[in-house]
Amino acid sequence: MYEVMNRRSESPRFRRVTVRLAAMAAALVLMGCALGGGIDRSAWYVGGNEEESILLRVDNRNWSEMRIYLVIHGDRRRLGSVSSQSREVFALDETAAVRGQSLNFEAVPLGDRNNPHRSPTISLTDGNAAEWRLENQLSQSTLRVR
Repeated sequence: MYEVMNRRSESPRFRRVTVRLAAMAAALVLMGCALGGGIDRSAWYVGGNEEESILLRVDNRNWSEMRIYLVIHGDRRRLGSVSSQSREVFALDETAAVRGQSLNFEAVPLGDRNNPHRSPTISLTDGNAAEWRLENQLSQSTLRVR
């Protein structure tokens, strides 16, 4: 039986079929990446109004699920949760009067409340969006305002 399988895997026809299947699989993967790689900007704005929305987009690259909080003058308000290796968008204008306020965001790993990570202090106005990328090492996380 081993000899039959070995002969079949050495045949030129088997190699051609294997190469074609591998090429098709690679093409499908590349198409999937190309189609899903773009950012849908309409998901960033509440009600489609770019000028009035203030948003936080969290890209959680950490292995832990994170609870996300908005911190204004020591007052902490929960925005929601972001699962491990996923993204969420939170509308801040519905949560609190954040326009022009100095604020921070806080990420608390689920199951490890004693190790919160706080973002640098920022100020947001209408039309701003904050992008917070949480890395596996939380100290290497980045916050960007657009």
